[in-house]
Amino acid sequence: MASYILAYSFIFLLCMVGNVLVCLIVLENRCMRTVTNLFILNLAVSDLLVGIFCIPTTLVDNLITGKCLVIKLMDFLLVKKNTIENVCLII
Repeated sequence: MASYILAYSFIFLLCMVGNVLVCLIVLENRCMRTVTNLFILNLAVSDLLVGIFCIPTTLVDNLITGKCLVIKLMDFLLVKKNTIENVCLII
């Protein structure tokens, strides 16, 4: 149970730090304000909102309901799909 909470916390922290960095870079540098980078900024903002609202809610729900490990793993992976897409776009 503690490892599950630790994994969620680690992903939450990575989500917040990575997406805030993307937002700051695009907003601070005028030369980075291209159409493509504004689209990436939009994705970063949406991923921040997913991280803020969905990750804690999903964690608490899974801890309360005690779903089986496979369902928990699938929830965990599906919640972080946007983060993985953003990282792939940045790289």
